[in-house]
Amino acid sequence: MKNLISIAVFGLMLNACSVYDSTTRKIAGSITPYRIDIIQGQAITKEQLSKIQIGMQKNDIQFILGSPSVNSIFGADTWNYIFFYRRGSTDIVKKRQVTLKFSGDILENIQADELPSELELIKEIDKNK
Repeated sequence: MKNLISIAVFGLMLNACSVYDSTTRKIAGSITPYRIDIIQGQAITKEQLSKIQIGMQKNDIQFILGSPSVNSIFGADTWNYIFFYRRGSTDIVKKRQVTLKFSGDILENIQADELPSELELIKEIDKNK
């Protein structure tokens, strides 16, 4: 009796394999795993950067922008604010950087990628709003 049940189960398993045809393979191949959005670093907006002026002191800038996300390994005279964003379902990566260079405690130079406004940043990150 056990052998008969084993043969019947084996037969059903073989039959199930034949149902897995090319259409089923296409459907199974189109299913992809969920990938989360990746947001890293500090997002600096146009409004924040507009408050920063040459000649400002480090502590005033840190009050407005926060601590830099990356400190220069060559000294404390360069602050980097880096923002990295990747929407999970695509391979599109957005990276923005603001670099501030100091002479002692005084800001001498500002280099920045094109930055979004606060509203543009929210729309970019929260695709549902």
